Amino acid sequence: MARSPTFAYPHPADPDAYRQGMEAAATPPCSRELGMKVVEINRTLGTAVLEFNPDARYLNPIGTIQGGIVAAMLDDTFSIALLAATDVNTAAPTLEMKVSFFRSALPGKLTGRGRMVHKGRSTGFCESELYDEGGALIAKASATVALRKI
Repeated sequence: MARSPTFAYPHPADPDAYRQGMEAAATPPCSRELGMKVVEINRTLGTAVLEFNPDARYLNPIGTIQGGIVAAMLDDTFSIALLAATDVNTAAPTLEMKVSFFRSALPGKLTGRGRMVHKGRSTGFCESELYDEGGALIAKASATVALRKI
């Protein structure tokens, strides 16, 4: 399996510089397509806040954002929180992920909030939620990840 290139993320004490570096360095094309923007990172707490702006290209036949796209935004959110909680030279392939859907997502601004709940030597546990512009919970994810130095 080919590994994606390693990127050097900044490790400054300044959270804004860290956020900007993470945004600029290696945002996957699929995340850019969803309008992903890192709003806040807290390395001490292992949390992250992201914004997304999915458009009509991601609608399913009933006019809502397809569930797999919602899951992808949740994955991006807990992944950034995980990078904040570990060091950015840690890869974290997902071992399992559970998504619970509470309401339909529509095109427009969505906010993801993620956190690293537990970090062991070789695995971790993360959670994330996705909210609409009015603050209503759309979906929640939990995941177990493998922690690997790269």
